[in-house]
Amino acid sequence: MHSALKLNVLLFESQLNVRTHLVTLLKKLGCTKVKTAKTVKEVISQLKTGSVDLLLMDFDTDHYSNGNDFIRYLITLKGIPDHCRVLFLSDQPERALSDLAFRYTCTDVLEKPVSQPKLKALLTQYNESSQRLKIMFTQLRHASPDQQLAILSHATFIGLSSAQNNELQLIKAAYFLKLNHVSDALDCVKSITQASQQASAQLAIYSLIGDEKKLKLTLLKMQSLNLLTKKQTLFSVKHFLHYNEFYQSLVTLNQLPEFSLSAHEAELKAVCIYETQGIENALEYLEKKLKTTLVNQHYLGLILMSMIRLIMLEQCLFTKQSRLKTDKTAYQIKVLIKNLFTLNNNEINQSCLPFLRLYLQILENDPSQSTDLSEKHALQLKALCKRISHASEQLICLACAVELKRTDIAVELVRDKIQLHGMMDSSAQSLAFDYFILKLFDSACIDENHKASYFNTWAIERQDKSQRYLALAFFAKAHFLAPSNPVYLLNLLNTMQSLKLSKYWRYQQSQLLLDAKSLTMTQAQQQRLAQLAS
Repeated sequence: MHSALKLNVLLFESQLNVRTHLVTLLKKLGCTKVKTAKTVKEVISQLKTGSVDLLLMDFDTDHYSNGNDFIRYLITLKGIPDHCRVLFLSDQPERALSDLAFRYTCTDVLEKPVSQPKLKALLTQYNESSQRLKIMFTQLRHASPDQQLAILSHATFIGLSSAQNNELQLIKAAYFLKLNHVSDALDCVKSITQASQQASAQLAIYSLIGDEKKLKLTLLKMQSLNLLTKKQTLFSVKHFLHYNEFYQSLVTLNQLPEFSLSAHEAELKAVCIYETQGIENALEYLEKKLKTTLVNQHYLGLILMSMIRLIMLEQCLFTKQSRLKTDKTAYQIKVLIKNLFTLNNNEINQSCLPFLRLYLQILENDPSQSTDLSEKHALQLKALCKRISHASEQLICLACAVELKRTDIAVELVRDKIQLHGMMDSSAQSLAFDYFILKLFDSACIDENHKASYFNTWAIERQDKSQRYLALAFFAKAHFLAPSNPVYLLNLLNTMQSLKLSKYWRYQQSQLLLDAKSLTMTQAQQQRLAQLAS
């Protein structure tokens, strides 16, 4: 019998025989505090207690398309404690490692069949540092920004293994970014000794700060070292989508083996097909995914929801649809909903039913004949907006707002857009979600000056919350839409300077200063420009 470990373990496994075997093994290796979960709801409930130190689960689960997507879902819900490690079990560890969800703490993968010595070594490693990480995260959560800087600057521990030191540097880098200290974050990342982990973190930071040159260089470095193929691909696609280069995005996604795509990656590919080849080809691609995936019920549910989103988008983008076309859209969605609810383990998508029902009611109503009914639907929509719990519900609400021509509701939905990933992560789900949100917003708010004004307002709100990277992205969008507006240009310049960025994607400080001189400005704006130029 091995010595007792203080680690709080949560085992997520639906099959009784596998669950029993793993619990017995964990206890044999010294884990006396083992809890189990059979469903997604049980996992979330257990994690909310905050006491879980390790989440152990199979990478391929019937409850989600894959382990990485599931961890990203938990991150979106803010349901996984900062200090909690994740350990995947997989008979194809390279699949899990190709696109690990980025968190403060490291995610490890153990090959099946499970080697007892390897599992024991990992459990011992987690046990040694778990309490230390808990204390560190608690200190950071309750500290002021200046105190957080002091904690991070002096956070050194004696006797760390290489893996533990890499984990510590990743934690420090993520927190330095929260405090807008890019150079300190990069210094931490440079000291990470695991090549794939270091390169992946660098990609995340260069994408966040808009350093296109270093992003491309890091992608080339990862390619030459054959590291994290899927993560390279997604960052390349993210870069192309930044410039609306959908054909190049599709070419890049086609480099991945089709059988390895998660449901969210298939949706992202369908988006690129939709933009380059049209709605019929995009739906045909997703139909093929349905026919080739017969086991994972959750995967099938996500693909069906992707098809519904594309059909909704097509309807919203072409608002002057004939009655016949609108009726066809409603019929297609009804068929997909019927298929959706024949699936098991589909609790997340089932919560969308009242949202989908309202969308169908709106489609079936002719606003020119019944203004009162449209107002009733708008009231129902406002009530549903208060119940939004995940991305699918938010997108359906936004589509409803477009159909009702309620720009005010659409603006509120986009302003409060759910964040689908952490500061240091990028995923197929988040890229597709951002695409749908922006496309629907474009349909709801056609006037570019109005859109620019909204982006500028949201940027100021993010600044007030010390979310300066998000603010920078919004200021850049406002300036792109209204380049002759001095307010947006000065706000963009000011934020770049505060973050010590000489360039953010296409925008260079030197060029922005030159552009500003050609604009008509008030005296106060000229004084502000002079301060920024100095």
